[in-house]
Amino acid sequence: PKLNKDDNIYTILENVIECCGCCKARNIKGDKAPGYTYLIEAIKLLKDSPLLDNHRWILMGDGPELEKIKQEAKEIDKYVKFIGPRENGWQYLKAFNYFILPSVKEGLPYTILEAGLAKVPVIATKVGGISEILEDNKTGLVVTPANPIQLADAMKQIIKAELAEKLSNENYNNIVKNFNLRDTIRKTEELYLRLF
Repeated sequence: PKLNKDDNIYTILENVIECCGCCKARNIKGDKAPGYTYLIEAIKLLKDSPLLDNHRWILMGDGPELEKIKQEAKEIDKYVKFIGPRENGWQYLKAFNYFILPSVKEGLPYTILEAGLAKVPVIATKVGGISEILEDNKTGLVVTPANPIQLADAMKQIIKAELAEKLSNENYNNIVKNFNLRDTIRKTEELYLRLF
């Protein structure tokens, strides 16, 4: 995206070697529903990895759990940046090397669809409708929810250029083919006609 110099994400991104590590464009709300706690723990597990030297994790959103999550991230605040809510957060996706959705519960997250359309490789947890969009090691990396070790391992894997390109291309093709508006409306209509 075109970043405005007045936007604090511009300042963060211009000084990061690998642009940044992740984006979660959703409100930080509920007890542990978004899974930020597990993402923070996963980043801490990367302490001996070169990932910490050249990545920054950008977290978008706000909510009642924000201060708690910031406290959990205090020892790694050099690597994790909270930038608050952003209207049209999808516009920032192209600036990211990969997108992480560490949820412990979820519906069918449009954020994965947006990341896929932006051709940004995705790491997500196997909850809710995520498996309807992502197939592990084919269209994204899918990990067990609330598992920082698997999340850290997935982050180490997704930085490999060949894998990232394969996942992002496959996810893009999957979304264009299976999640376009016309087909979604048609499938919804068919479902309603069968049910009622």
